[in-house]
Amino acid sequence: MKKTKIISLCKIRFGLHYQPQSKGAIQYLQARHFDALGRITSSVDVFTSEYDPKQLLKDGDVVLVAKGNRNIAWCYRNEFGPMIASSVFFVITPNQQKLYPEYLAVILNLASTQQYFLQHSEGSSIQSVRRSVLEELMISLPEMPQQQNIVSYNKDFMKMQRLREELIEKNKELYNAVIAKMIN
Repeated sequence: MKKTKIISLCKIRFGLHYQPQSKGAIQYLQARHFDALGRITSSVDVFTSEYDPKQLLKDGDVVLVAKGNRNIAWCYRNEFGPMIASSVFFVITPNQQKLYPEYLAVILNLASTQQYFLQHSEGSSIQSVRRSVLEELMISLPEMPQQQNIVSYNKDFMKMQRLREELIEKNKELYNAVIAKMIN
């Protein structure tokens, strides 16, 4: 399969640092809003009122956590409302004629890609992925229908993961209820 440097398919910029606020017009996305699989865990609960409109995420932008041990990627869609990525993120704008945004997020979240970031990250206490490392990343580029099939499979996998987590939580509740009843 054809492999291509990500920089030939995308524009890459950094998120910006703003002072987070409890209220505001624009959601301010931070790394803590994601779980280990790259899913948003809750609604974004911090905001900013002062912002550069050019920094607003656009439909199909992919954010990648550049600092820390979890380099999670996530695809922004307009349905999430107006949002700005904080400075811990790279904001990646793919050429959507060649690269399906959700496919890019799947590829960035793969264990092999995460290993690549780990091997090339810098920093003594907080690891950081350099922009040049991201730009040089080689990704497989199947035809668009295959990219969409991969995204569909990923969505099914994530749905199964969510159901497993719910089942585990229900089993814990049942276990605690049974033990509590047995000792009372």
